[in-house]
Amino acid sequence: MEYLDWITIRNFRAISELELNNLSKINVFIGKNGVGKSTVLEAIYLNTTWGGRDLLRRHPIKTILFRRGLNPYIRKPLAEEDPMVYISYFFREPYQPITISSNITTSELRLWNQRTLDKYVSGETERRLVIMANYGGPVVEIEPVEYGEYTRYVLKWPRYSASRKRAILLDDNTFRTPYYGTSSISEVVVKLEEFSLIDVDNLRVFLQKVTGSPIKRIYKKIAEIILLMESGEKIPMSLLGDGIKTAMGYYYALNTEKPVTVLLEEPENHLHPGLMKILAEEIAKTKSQVFITTHSIEFLGYVLDSCAKLGVESEVRVFRFKSIDGGVPNVEVYNGSEANVAINTIGVDLR
Repeated sequence: MEYLDWITIRNFRAISELELNNLSKINVFIGKNGVGKSTVLEAIYLNTTWGGRDLLRRHPIKTILFRRGLNPYIRKPLAEEDPMVYISYFFREPYQPITISSNITTSELRLWNQRTLDKYVSGETERRLVIMANYGGPVVEIEPVEYGEYTRYVLKWPRYSASRKRAILLDDNTFRTPYYGTSSISEVVVKLEEFSLIDVDNLRVFLQKVTGSPIKRIYKKIAEIILLMESGEKIPMSLLGDGIKTAMGYYYALNTEKPVTVLLEEPENHLHPGLMKILAEEIAKTKSQVFITTHSIEFLGYVLDSCAKLGVESEVRVFRFKSIDGGVPNVEVYNGSEANVAINTIGVDLR
């Protein structure tokens, strides 16, 4: 897999323009709320899945809408102003294209028929909006439906490629939200297993660490993983605590047979410090390229420490998002050793 070396983002969500260079194997975006970290993560997600689906077979644009609290499968017609709500979740300026370029590909989204949200002109009744992608087709159509004197809108999703790209975006909702195809962590694991190189004994050791209890054996029953404890008790993984299930999902994503792009949104959520340390160790050991957003100076410290212990500190880049002004994030970049020295300074923004 080709690693992402650089990326430029234009007109995507709150960002008017941003260029990040010298991306590394492990990349941490740290800063307070509202400075563009998640937007950059989503831009990388779109770029690395462009023209296809992610490893969980999810439609990337629908996934972003769900993450942001909008339902792309809404069945009732939208109010007249609602189409612009959906559009504004992607376009900073609706009349300008979104362009996300990298050494891997260029992703571009354009809004067609921008003027059709205006009032009827010269008796024209066509008010259809289409977001087009540069890979040759529409991504989503917003079509008008007349209700007497009122106009409402419905979302239509054209057929989308079923090919799976080697990228995955995980957050603390991935293992709980029905849209993601998951009523349990086991279903996520099943989808990742065909890409993962998991030794059962290593998995048992990992789960012993995160549960703090001795496990005699692990076995599977269709879409469930059963933990046989030393006491003889059998525990379905779906009944474990949220933090343990979340850590398990991260473990599978970070241990794929071939490198992939792993994007983790605030992985410290639901994890106590011990689990954070275990996750940091897996991040340091992975073969994949990792992008992480976090507010936690403690979690950053665990990642830096784990990488230093394994001698891979040079493979870390820390991007400190200080502010965003006029759509342009103010970002400072540190390598692993610099970040270790500056960690208290970085933490000032977060306190």
